[in-house]
Amino acid sequence: LLPLPVAAGTAATGALAVVSVRHPDGCDVRIEWTRDEFLSEGRRLYLHRLRDISEREANAAALREAHARLDAVLSAVPDLWFVVDEQERYLAVSRPDHPSLSAPWPQVQGRRFAEVLPAALGDRITQALRRAREDQCVQQIEYHLDTQGGAGRDFEARVTPMQKGQWL
Repeated sequence: LLPLPVAAGTAATGALAVVSVRHPDGCDVRIEWTRDEFLSEGRRLYLHRLRDISEREANAAALREAHARLDAVLSAVPDLWFVVDEQERYLAVSRPDHPSLSAPWPQVQGRRFAEVLPAALGDRITQALRRAREDQCVQQIEYHLDTQGGAGRDFEARVTPMQKGQWL
């Protein structure tokens, strides 16, 4: 490919096609063909690129499979699990309609422990979260909490760090 004098400003960009070709070694290779259009001294110049995207597509497929496995494992777990952020806000729950929740999920989502739980319990869970954050390891806590139906229940929670400032 020869270098082209290109002025600033791309007029059009995009993928034209993705095709499969058989490599001489017998492997199928996925090729993406893209075109960029440039203006230079009043002339349109086109830069066509062919790029092997086999590895990118294989990685994307592996990621989809890993997500599907994780979803299957987590949906098989009968216990509730929550995702919380650094501000101790509830972001997600495994089963929003579970009867063991202390309040309906829409009233809990996005709120902090201190807004939803009894003060002493909120403090204990906050301490476990902070220890998990500092030590980057699982913390365990046992507690008693009334469910939506008013029945008291004993729980065991494990707090473990996830990525991007979130905890499970």
